[in-house]
Amino acid sequence: MPVSINTNYAATAASNNLALSNSMLQRSLNRLSSGSRIVSPADDAGGTAVAMRLSANAKRSGSAATNINNAVSLLQNQDGALKVGGKILERMAELQSLWNDATKNAEDKSLYDIEFNALQGQLRSLSEEKFNGVNIFGSTATHIITSAAGDQTLTISAKGVGATGTEGTPSKVTSSAYTTATAAGTVTIAGITIPVTTADTATSMMEKIRDNAELLGKATASLNSSGKLVISNAIYGANDLVISGTAAALTALGISAGTTSDGTADTRDKISVLMEAASLGDTFVDGVDLDVNEVINDAQNEFASYRAHNGAEQNGLNFAAELLVLNKANLEAATGRIVDVDVADESTQLAKWTTLTQAGTAMLAQANQANSLVLKLLG
Repeated sequence: MPVSINTNYAATAASNNLALSNSMLQRSLNRLSSGSRIVSPADDAGGTAVAMRLSANAKRSGSAATNINNAVSLLQNQDGALKVGGKILERMAELQSLWNDATKNAEDKSLYDIEFNALQGQLRSLSEEKFNGVNIFGSTATHIITSAAGDQTLTISAKGVGATGTEGTPSKVTSSAYTTATAAGTVTIAGITIPVTTADTATSMMEKIRDNAELLGKATASLNSSGKLVISNAIYGANDLVISGTAAALTALGISAGTTSDGTADTRDKISVLMEAASLGDTFVDGVDLDVNEVINDAQNEFASYRAHNGAEQNGLNFAAELLVLNKANLEAATGRIVDVDVADESTQLAKWTTLTQAGTAMLAQANQANSLVLKLLG
């Protein structure tokens, strides 16, 4: 290679190598100081885009898990209210049993009604409970998002404690006026057979129907203002009222055999119906005698069903939250594999580029001194 003054190829090459080594050294320093393998998108353009999507999904999973845990808290609050409501209904049932004691006089019964009315107020208050300003009871189901993408939901069923609705009207059949039956036989109401004797009157038949335990909740009887026997189905249902029997007995009672379906369903929940009772011995809508004990039992069954749904919903939400937490951890791990720096590997690279930078600096100094040899030739 010729010796020249204007061109110092060795110094130029050493300078380029030093610049490269210094650039790589700076990148290693940036990576180690930030903990990130991708300091700028130029380091890994595709990896940057993938990491951003994975990170966004991880954050959505975390948010969805938080929302689910809030829903679980609401359900826990709801279950507490249902548990207390169940205890109130148990006490109501106890009071109703005491009220029905034949040895109790009217004054005694009024004392039981005082506590009964107070318990009604407690139930009314319970039906208005809120969680963070949100009603915990209502007639509309709530859908909780259980996935980061928002495409999966779990439904919290409607629990209409105290929900208003339409007051039902029973199907009913009214007899023609009579004082005493003129023929014996049987009459079958909702599949339950009642004996009829020639001594039966409208009043005695009403009592037979009311006192038949098998008809409780299926059908009942009352007298209208004209003294006619009125046979009705249960107030809660829109089920048909089916009457049959021996022809002579039906004719004597002034009742036509057949099916009557003119009733409408009662869409109120049992607590709403129970709220209407002024007394433990109250008579409900349309003169249909609904035993308060029956209404309390229905309300207890309703609360039991609500608690079962509540428990199932809590389990479902807990499992969904657990899955979201696992998904979040896995998404974060996948993101980390793309963006996090491998400290061990990068430390090795740092040592390498540090050494090369120091060597490059020394060699550049040596290369710059090489042209000084020309002066000896000129001297």
